[in-house]
Amino acid sequence: MGKLLTVIIPAYNSQMYLERAVNSLLPYIELIEVIIVNDGSNDNTSAIAAAYVQKYQDSVILINKENGGHGSAINAGMKLSRGLYVKVLDSDDYFAAEPLNSLLQLIQQLSSAAELPDLIFTDYTLEILKQVYRQDHSLLTANELYPTERNNKFFYIDNKLRQVLPANKLFTWQEVKKWSFTELLIMHTLCYRRDFLQNLHLTLPEGVFYEDNYYSLIPLQTVETMYYLPVNLYMYYIGRQGQSVNLQKIIQNYQHQVKVIKAMLADLKFGYRTGQPVILRDLTVKHMARMYEVCQLIYLMQPNPEHLAALQEVKEAFNRLDPQLWHYVKKKRLVIFLNFACKYLLSLAGLILKLLRRLRVINA
Repeated sequence: MGKLLTVIIPAYNSQMYLERAVNSLLPYIELIEVIIVNDGSNDNTSAIAAAYVQKYQDSVILINKENGGHGSAINAGMKLSRGLYVKVLDSDDYFAAEPLNSLLQLIQQLSSAAELPDLIFTDYTLEILKQVYRQDHSLLTANELYPTERNNKFFYIDNKLRQVLPANKLFTWQEVKKWSFTELLIMHTLCYRRDFLQNLHLTLPEGVFYEDNYYSLIPLQTVETMYYLPVNLYMYYIGRQGQSVNLQKIIQNYQHQVKVIKAMLADLKFGYRTGQPVILRDLTVKHMARMYEVCQLIYLMQPNPEHLAALQEVKEAFNRLDPQLWHYVKKKRLVIFLNFACKYLLSLAGLILKLLRRLRVINA
């Protein structure tokens, strides 16, 4: 039997936590193809990965490449993937054991019945390192920083899709309920059928962060059949220093957000697909609105000419590439509120600041 699941692990300077990610797959290694993509690391990532290749030659593949970012690593892994399904596992995260077993059993059952959906959903858990432990990572060992069992140094939030998806059955978009902003899809919930992705010739934007939004939404436009397995498979670590979801990193990498939005707009073709399900259109609008809101918030947090220009660039991209989608995005309540804040509250704050300076209340 071929491998049921390909797990692509993009790895950049991952020596501290790569073993935890790979070890979480080993109990079922006979059924899994593991592709570790060393994305130009300058630590021991490649050597650690090579040791797994040596020990599990039939199951573990190592790709060494120049640094090109998370998306380029996934692209490289996708080209070599051979499993029935594909799932991405970031090197600082891991899979929970029993949910992984449940997913593999499900794929086996679906394969035997010749009923392989385009996409299998699972749930995920946020594993958030408490702020007090983020100050000096040198005080914690690797096992403490990246545990495999729950402990009191972390907050754990189990995210579930049961409010919108029918569980434990094959279904189509007609059976999906309306999405809320708290249930928007992220990469960690998705397990695409490998030949489905490869037939799309999916290529993620390279050299940028946040391309996981592309992976989450663009293939979804073509998905027809789905299955939801309600288990918290993916353990999503939050708290590593330098992580791209860190607020300062998001502001610093504002141009990455702009590039990914533009790439998505170029490929979404919103409204042009005849008969596209209403629920899918609704999800697309909400997802793109959330990405635009991030651009608005970046400008509000640091209102400088560069961030204002980036915000304007995104607006122009919406208008040029998908005006119909922009028509719905700009009507979202939070978008309207943040637009008001960008236009008027910042101006009001500036006027108050000038007045306080004139009255010599402040000297700055």
